[in-house]
Formats: sequence, structure tokens, C-alpha cells
Amino acid sequence: MDSEDKELFESIKVLPLGSKLELMNKIVSSICKDGEVKTIENRFEQIRSATESVFGRAIDRSRVRENVIAKSFIAYIMRNEGFSTTKIGRMLHLHHATILYLTNKVKDMLSLPWIYAEDLEKLNQIIELLDENKIQEADGECGDSVEGASV
Repeated sequence: MDSEDKELFESIKVLPLGSKLELMNKIVSSICKDGEVKTIENRFEQIRSATESVFGRAIDRSRVRENVIAKSFIAYIMRNEGFSTTKIGRMLHLHHATILYLTNKVKDMLSLPWIYAEDLEKLNQIIELLDENKIQEADGECGDSVEGASV
């Protein structure tokens, strides 16, 4: 650790927690090529927009079957990317236990592909769209921001 790193470390130690998180996010964003810090909100928006384009409708709070399936796919994808059920629930305005139920429902769908072929085709389309977006954004990829912080 050189002297600049030691100075930065010492200055962070005396800051209140909120300021520490904010400073860490600024450091992360300064490392990024495009200056954008990738957060759960950013990833949720990417997955939501891909899902809405495949389903051809906005995802709202209604209990229409397509809406529930779309939310299930969003929860399943985000859970497989390592986000907690609580955080996913906050983004979808659902309880974390509902997120567990939705992700298990998608696992059930995957175990019975001949029954849910049409729905699983939509899931594949969403994943393909997300893969295309990752390829396009690969140059500016930075990683997640510090947990619970906002800049």
C-alpha cells in the first residue's frame, strides 16, 4: 500500500457510515470507463425492459397471468444473478417470500418443458435480449456499487 492509499484509507476511517458508502461509490465510478455505477436498480431496469419488450406490455401490479409470469421471470433471473429475495421484492413491490415462490414456480416450469413450452420460449427470448445488451455494454462494465449506498 503506497502513501496515497494509506491517506485515503485513514480519511475513510473517520467519516460517518453514509459518507463512507458515498465515497466508495465515487471511487468505483471513477474507475468505470463511462462513469456509471452498475446497481441493482440498473440491472432491474435492464431485465424489466427486456421482459416488457418480449411480453409486449408494461408490467404492473395486476394479477393477469402474463404479468405474474413476467414477474416470475424477472425474479428468477435476478435471483440467479445473486440478488437477495428481499432486494428483488423491493424492486417488484412484493414480499420476499413471494419472490421465493415465483422463483420456485419457474424452476417447476423448467422441469416440465412440454407443458410450459410457450412461456419458456419467452424466457429464452428475454435471456437472449439480456445477452445482446451485455455484449453492447461490455466496454463500460464496472460491477456493483457499494451495498445500500446512493450517490
